[in-house]
Amino acid sequence: MKKVEITIVVACLGVLGSIVGPMFVGPFYIRHRFTPREKTATIAQLEKDFGVRLEARRVAVRGVYYTFARGPLVSWGNVPSGPPMYIFDSQGHLVDYTLDVGDDPRFADKWIHGTTSNRALQPTETR
Repeated sequence: MKKVEITIVVACLGVLGSIVGPMFVGPFYIRHRFTPREKTATIAQLEKDFGVRLEARRVAVRGVYYTFARGPLVSWGNVPSGPPMYIFDSQGHLVDYTLDVGDDPRFADKWIHGTTSNRALQPTETR
């Protein structure tokens, strides 16, 4: 092959790699970045570990109150159908989470479909 042809092939592969590569790397990045490191984590611990503020709401699920904390919707080469969601009990300890609230039927059946009330919390209420 001529030098020009090789340059064109390399350029095309580079463009293709920059488009397709993040689609494969993105889910691994999100899983690594937003998976809790401790099973008994609190909202404050997660915010410190993740370096972001979680939006919290007090939610009644089948008559029991929990704190739902929504993480950031991160699109890194892929388009998740929803943000990460973390569920905390009345003691403030993590009891469940999903990295994509819009694409996790187990999580939706357990937590979302049984909600009866929902109230936003101020940052001082989650500490």
